[in-house]
Amino acid sequence: MKYSKLVNKVLELNKYIKFSTNDKDLQVILQKYSNKTEIPKDILINEAHQILSRKINYKENKIDIFDNRIFFLKNSINFLILTLILILKFLIPFKKKIEKKKYSILVDGILSKGESERFYHLSTFFEKICLISKSNYQKNYMGKHIDYFSYNIFKIFLFNKKKHNFFLIFFQLLFISLKNKKDYFLIFNEITYKYLKYNFIFDRIISSYLIQEKFYDTSCIKNYIFKTKGGLITSCVQKNILELSLSNFIFIDVFFSLSEKSAEVISILSGKVKKVIPVGSLFMEQAWHLKSKDLKIIPDYDLLYVGINYIDRKKKFEILDTTSNLYETFDWIKKISIKFPKIRVAIKHHDNYLLDKTEAKLLQGANLKIDKNSLGKNKSYSYTFKSKFICTWGSTMALEMLGEGKPCYFLDPRNLNDQFFIDYPELNKWRISSYEEFESKVLGQLYENNGEFVKDPKNYCFKSNTVSELIYENLTRLRNIK
Repeated sequence: MKYSKLVNKVLELNKYIKFSTNDKDLQVILQKYSNKTEIPKDILINEAHQILSRKINYKENKIDIFDNRIFFLKNSINFLILTLILILKFLIPFKKKIEKKKYSILVDGILSKGESERFYHLSTFFEKICLISKSNYQKNYMGKHIDYFSYNIFKIFLFNKKKHNFFLIFFQLLFISLKNKKDYFLIFNEITYKYLKYNFIFDRIISSYLIQEKFYDTSCIKNYIFKTKGGLITSCVQKNILELSLSNFIFIDVFFSLSEKSAEVISILSGKVKKVIPVGSLFMEQAWHLKSKDLKIIPDYDLLYVGINYIDRKKKFEILDTTSNLYETFDWIKKISIKFPKIRVAIKHHDNYLLDKTEAKLLQGANLKIDKNSLGKNKSYSYTFKSKFICTWGSTMALEMLGEGKPCYFLDPRNLNDQFFIDYPELNKWRISSYEEFESKVLGQLYENNGEFVKDPKNYCFKSNTVSELIYENLTRLRNIK
């Protein structure tokens, strides 16, 4: 298949990642590490691909800190400390008997109260649910008790049954890192941490099923250890559009996608998923379908632009011309707000929005309102349902709205922003490539009742009112997967 320059750039970087782990000396060390930890070498290699992919600097076409001397020194010292800790465990044998708790499902990767809330409704279907988190949040939901398994780095190292002598591996890593001018400690620090972390966790809690929210944080080591401890199926939900800079090397058994079409890019981006099951948006289920609607307190807007959190992912978006592509959309919004002052225009950012000074400067003098903190309990969903014309640069809410039968357009100056549309031709209809086309569609929908009809909403997002139930039904039906 022929791809754009943007897509080919990412595919070439993925090839570079695979090439980086093909070094003969590194392969020898990976095999020795495999022999010591009993984690298959192919699992370690795929985990290394995931680690390096998340360090890619797309602006400079390189792996961040992979060839940085300061980080090399830091990472080598960290691995030496890890090695010493594991050797000390030979002198202080672990004698405490571990009592393992059995759950119906485990939810991994919970980092905030909001993330935990999205999985509460699962507890109404699974008998016993446990959220793996560094903190404890709400413990009851609709009469069901929710358990938390808390951990920290000290528990992982001090109360872990695993003990190994990695001294030889340390010196071998030091040698090939200096020889190739690459920081291989970067890979082995993360591999060792995950090896210790998930042995610690799954020695204490287990279930047939494991699910996580962040598809861009899957782990081959976690999947493997989970199954060696008695687990059957690993899974994740589709949190975002599968954009190019976020969706490489996804490895999971079951991928609960937004729609039948929204996850086809995974294999192109070097990932491997055994089964894709469309269920809709877990975010939308929790914030919209499971809560009463508060539309009365939401302002009426004619034109709503749904923003994204750009600043905290700046390096990820700096692929070719996508940064200028994003900022040009604010020129369009500003222009139409001034040219047609009677149109009520607003930009709705997420509640966790980080200030973008460039965006703020571009919008100076615009005739519009910027909403950051959502009114009511339905978050940004209330604003989209209350508005007449919706557009965005790259928000997943576009797919969610299209799935509800409500048109939402991607503003994509000169069709340069391919990172959201790879192998997803159904979205081309909703891309606007020029200001003139944008203005025409806005005026047509607002004044001429000339809005477009959404055909086949399931191509974008399944109706999201039964996401948790569908996850339960599909996991328990599968039981096992090959």
